[in-house]
Amino acid sequence: MLKKIVKTHPKVIHNILKGHTDEVNHVQLDYHRNCIMSASFDKTLRVWKSKSGKPLQILQEKGVFDVKQGLLGSGKLSGHNAAVWTVAFDMDTHVIVSGGTDGIVRLWDLQRYKLWHCKKHLSGHSKGVIIVRLDGPNDLLFTGSADHTIMVWKPSDGSLLATLVGHTGYVNALDFGDKYLVSGSSDGTVRVWDKKSFQMIKVIKDSTDSVYCVKCDESKDMVMSCGADGFIYIHRISTGQLLRSFKAHENSVNCITFDAAENLIVTGSADQTLVFWDYSKGKAVKTEKFDAIVNWLDVDFANCTTACALANSQIHVMKFF
Repeated sequence: MLKKIVKTHPKVIHNILKGHTDEVNHVQLDYHRNCIMSASFDKTLRVWKSKSGKPLQILQEKGVFDVKQGLLGSGKLSGHNAAVWTVAFDMDTHVIVSGGTDGIVRLWDLQRYKLWHCKKHLSGHSKGVIIVRLDGPNDLLFTGSADHTIMVWKPSDGSLLATLVGHTGYVNALDFGDKYLVSGSSDGTVRVWDKKSFQMIKVIKDSTDSVYCVKCDESKDMVMSCGADGFIYIHRISTGQLLRSFKAHENSVNCITFDAAENLIVTGSADQTLVFWDYSKGKAVKTEKFDAIVNWLDVDFANCTTACALANSQIHVMKFF
């Protein structure tokens, strides 16, 4: 549906979410539950209503501030005291996971009065945590770090299950399906890992520079990657075969997502654009221009909604119709 809509030059409802005081580095959208989570270099996480753009809560070092109730909840554990790079949440299990430059992974839980509070600190990485991915139904948490490792945790009790070694640069990107975990790194490689044994299966190297984002679809046996060289690469997960590559942006491609059913890719770039692509043809369908670098994006394809984290401290939520 989204591909058809953007091709016909639709109307766009633009909500600009303001509140962060530094770059917004990561955003996750759950339009069905009317929720957006954002992570920023201003040391905070923020919770917003996705449909109205209204702020709900600020998760910070000294506690959690609820905008509506005016409550400040402070648990036994502190929030982030340094830049926050990444956030992931699972609203079914009421868990938020965040990571940043201090190298500590924080787990937040929804407590009384619907107030989030930091319930666990997971220490293991020796440098900053760049990316976190949460598999709530299987009680798994994957974290990638500037220390070149991937760690696998059990979020329910905070135990460390495995440390995955192989990358020789920052681990910038993670994604997973039922069988595989896929990672991307500043060493220029995409690596595929068995999700049960945590053993590395293969190394894919076609990029000439750092890989910033990966997305996989096991049903299509496909993984997409992008990074500093401005290209999009599409490989088979099972064999590592390169299916297609094309120059997408003149500057780095910081984030990518796709809907295989619609042959639609969405990318965000340091050239300050968000671009929708028909990946069967490698052609742009629609371009949205911003006033700042697009650090991250999330797309709800079913509800035709996109959220973009920008370097100017804003989040742009676009509803296409």
